[in-house]
Amino acid sequence: MTSKIRWLLFLTGGFFLLADRLFKYAALHSWPSKNYLTDWFGWSPWKNSGAIFGLPISSQIIITCSIPLIILVIFLFIKQRHDLFSQIGLYFMFLGAVSNLFDRIFYHSTIDYFLIMTGIINLADILILTGAVLFCWNNFKKTNKQ
Repeated sequence: MTSKIRWLLFLTGGFFLLADRLFKYAALHSWPSKNYLTDWFGWSPWKNSGAIFGLPISSQIIITCSIPLIILVIFLFIKQRHDLFSQIGLYFMFLGAVSNLFDRIFYHSTIDYFLIMTGIINLADILILTGAVLFCWNNFKKTNKQ
């Protein structure tokens, strides 16, 4: 990966991480009320003390499981240093996981704010999902070529 691409990746990821942190701050302090643009999309701050889809799992268990998974993502990032799409996917997963882990440690829940259809998510969740799709799609493509 060239230094220009690494720099662009770093800046893009940093922008999304900063935006997520600012949105979470706004959800907690500046704009804590609901605001719907449509019935299916809007701003709806919510402290999600559970896991994905609000499953009732304690923050301690989630934190304990998150740390080894973040370490695994770092390991895979280093191992796949010559594979651009895998690195982008892993980098996005790392940033989203770190942002949500920060919430779990300091707020004992994640701060979700975007209402999309019937779910409430945050930008970190979108980073994790986008990263996972990029990583899996890229590696699925590679295994089918062999």
